[in-house]
Amino acid sequence: MEIHKLLRKLRVERGLSQKELSKGIITRETFVKYENGKTNIPFFVLIELLEKMNLSLDEFIFYLDKDILREKNWSLKKLIKKIREDKSISQHMLQALRKKARNTNNIVDIRNYLVAKTIGWYQLADSERKLNNSDKEYLSELKNYLEAVDDWGRFEMATFTTLLFVFETNYINGRLSDIERKIEKNKDFEIFHSILIGMYNNAFLLMLERKETVLAKKYLEKIADVRHRLLFFGDTGVYCNFYKLLFDHLTEESGRANDLLEYFQGLKMIGSHNLSKRFKDDLKKFELIYNITPIIFVD
Repeated sequence: MEIHKLLRKLRVERGLSQKELSKGIITRETFVKYENGKTNIPFFVLIELLEKMNLSLDEFIFYLDKDILREKNWSLKKLIKKIREDKSISQHMLQALRKKARNTNNIVDIRNYLVAKTIGWYQLADSERKLNNSDKEYLSELKNYLEAVDDWGRFEMATFTTLLFVFETNYINGRLSDIERKIEKNKDFEIFHSILIGMYNNAFLLMLERKETVLAKKYLEKIADVRHRLLFFGDTGVYCNFYKLLFDHLTEESGRANDLLEYFQGLKMIGSHNLSKRFKDDLKKFELIYNITPIIFVD
């Protein structure tokens, strides 16, 4: 969205007329020219207009980038949905995305190709996850891009979260620490909390898979911490409770078979069949990794 269009959108949303917003800053006639895109808005004027709407420059930039970012991420979401719904087109689509990434060398196209390439990797054993040489070059380009950006925004965070399992453990731990410091420093928790909890969720499962139990516990605790700082918990508690039981089941000598059976019985009672199936698949996968006798469910 262009600056003048966003300015108008924010003004209308706040119930301000052109006269009310421009009063004491510039003439209404000049403001109309700015809002219609006929004249560029001077920086100091923009700051005063934003202050009158109780908005900071950072918030304005965030809203300005939001539509562009939404378009980038929405196209990716549609791509993932399409591949998951129709496996027969996945190879054709993958070839098209690879060709596009090669022709444009655009970081968004590279990201989209790598996501499509690795979309089913969570279900695979680590030894089965293979990138060819050209894929490794794309990954290297993506990593260089992420390294070059000092202050990650939503695009970088979403990209990192989606492709977390292709990165080394030390790199993941280091980047997550950087992101946490940035969010705390800039007081951006409310803006980035949804991405942050997704990062911790993926990091927990990945560290558990890699048998990095100390790090897995660290990210499990962070999931709980972020959840308690949310204004609305949503269904994060359901995930948090399962992950806690799963972690204890895998790391405690006595296991948590009875507690897990009760947990899944609870999911059945509230009709969460899809979630129950997903969690059972996770449980089966990790029992195999940790060489634990599988829990027998009687449906």
